[in-house]
Amino acid sequence: MDTEIALSSLSDCLPEELHRCFVRAFGDYAVPMDLPLEQFGTMLVRNGFDADLSVGAFHDGQLVGFVFNGVRDNISGKLAYDSGTAVLPRFRGRGIATRLVRYSMDRLAQAGVYGYVLECIASNETALELYRKSGFRQTRHLDCWQAETETLLSHRIDVRSQYQFEPGSTEELDMAQGILSSYPSWQNSDIAIKRIASRLRFIKLTDVRHRIIGFAAWEPTNGTISRLATWDIDAALLMLQYMAHHSETDRMRMMNVDTEDRLLPSVLEELGFSVFVNQVEMLKLLH
Repeated sequence: MDTEIALSSLSDCLPEELHRCFVRAFGDYAVPMDLPLEQFGTMLVRNGFDADLSVGAFHDGQLVGFVFNGVRDNISGKLAYDSGTAVLPRFRGRGIATRLVRYSMDRLAQAGVYGYVLECIASNETALELYRKSGFRQTRHLDCWQAETETLLSHRIDVRSQYQFEPGSTEELDMAQGILSSYPSWQNSDIAIKRIASRLRFIKLTDVRHRIIGFAAWEPTNGTISRLATWDIDAALLMLQYMAHHSETDRMRMMNVDTEDRLLPSVLEELGFSVFVNQVEMLKLLH
């Protein structure tokens, strides 16, 4: 065991310290993670970050590794989500990540958390092996999609149905559950969306009888789509173009789409989206 490294919770760390370590630790990551401090804070809020139940590795009092945990209640009890695990490059190869994950699981179990969820990039064999050895099992595959806004808007959509757009809100998240084509990942769940609702815009698509055919939520400032709920292909195409038209970015993204989803992958591909990263969702039962 590396006695120079001390493990403890992150309850005494300032946001700036967490952000600084996050940016440095993920600097060579497969997916760019150089988030400004404000977006970093939004990510933590969205994922239900709990500093007391998150853990860090410290060397001479400086944070050199971490596990950012979010916790929420559901029908089965407390569930936790690892929204980020990393170690600074010069401290890797010393078993710190393994110690962090095990320490994290112990603290969560002691707090009465029954399950632990995470996502891992499918090509990151080192991390996958760590999680497998720690008792995590694969639950599903998730793809992250992106498209240039210009490309998305250039597609002509021939829609025969008579739909109209109306403003939406978080109050309609429950109503739209019945038109979801797959179960949302942690960061796209209803709870996560409600946590950052002030940053999002919501729309619903209704038919001539004012029935909700589609519902969407996205962040106009960065083009990240948090929810696209519908069983209708035309509705999905229309909402995607609407969101692109009403965004302030050159690129649209939709994270963690279930590869078994019966609608979204084909619709996204039709409008010019492509997969830029594959992820594996994993779960470990702590009790």
